[in-house]
Amino acid sequence: MTEIQSPKQDATARRRRMQLVSAIRISDLGTANGHRLVIVVCAALAVGSAWPNCAHAKWVWTKETGWVEPARLPSGTPEERFRLARVLMAEKQYASAVAELQELIVKYPNSPIVQSAMLEITEALFLEGSYAKAFEAVEQFLQKYPGSERARDAIQREYAIGCNLMATDPEKAVTVFEKVIKHQPFGPLADDAHVKIGDCYAKQMDYAGAVLAYEKAIREFPESEWAMMAHYRIGECNLLRAKTTANQTGPLAAARDGFDRYIRKYPDGKHAVEARERLTEVTLLQANKEMEVAEFYLRIKKPKAAAHCFGLITQEFAGTEAAENAREGIKYLKGIGALRP
Repeated sequence: MTEIQSPKQDATARRRRMQLVSAIRISDLGTANGHRLVIVVCAALAVGSAWPNCAHAKWVWTKETGWVEPARLPSGTPEERFRLARVLMAEKQYASAVAELQELIVKYPNSPIVQSAMLEITEALFLEGSYAKAFEAVEQFLQKYPGSERARDAIQREYAIGCNLMATDPEKAVTVFEKVIKHQPFGPLADDAHVKIGDCYAKQMDYAGAVLAYEKAIREFPESEWAMMAHYRIGECNLLRAKTTANQTGPLAAARDGFDRYIRKYPDGKHAVEARERLTEVTLLQANKEMEVAEFYLRIKKPKAAAHCFGLITQEFAGTEAAENAREGIKYLKGIGALRP
């Protein structure tokens, strides 16, 4: 929080300087008296300019306390200590605020303000960027006050903590989102948390785990606003899985099915254009993969197996270059008499 002067004292200082300056306008004095007056006025102005800084320390304004001077703020009662902690937070002295609140909780464990103090600790730690500690503080609050009217606020804070952890520690973020779901399995943030878990797995390149999380989100919340995104990401993660594994057949088939379902369910959806592009990409990858299998059978002199693969390619991937090549392959096998009964 920026250090500023009390508005009341600042205005008083300006008024006093203006009064002193106006005294210079007296024009009927003699030269000697005039010089003496100017000297006195200049000295007074110097004192007046310095007076505000000598008369008070820094003042801080918060919604809860109004204008306060932290050094002179009383800290005897739980309420006074809570106000002091709020002022410290406004000054971004989060560690000091947490210490003040923790001392309040220890000294006045039965005070009604303890609940607010515990929540305030979660906010201070969150604003400080200590997300793991903030998560622990939220869990302590929910364990102590499971049926509190403020539980929803605590869970919202927990969800925000998970979102901020995703960039640096997605594994820890999964734990946080799982707690959000556990506290309110069908609460307003449960569907969000399911999808975020999938995103965390995807960030860790655990695409199979991501697909399971997205599928669970769709199963638990089929009407959620996140369902459309989850459908698209299922196809996306299966495609990524196909590109990072030796056995591409299964993941490619799953990716194709995922994008196809998205297009049929959301033909005008947010990712409809991308889904169609990905479906084309997957189709070509599948066709080329089947061509590799057919060519393998040719190399080991199994023409009937190769012909069977060529036939599947012409049926399932019509219009692709692979389908055209497959037709040529069948024509070649017939030409050399390899397909005789």
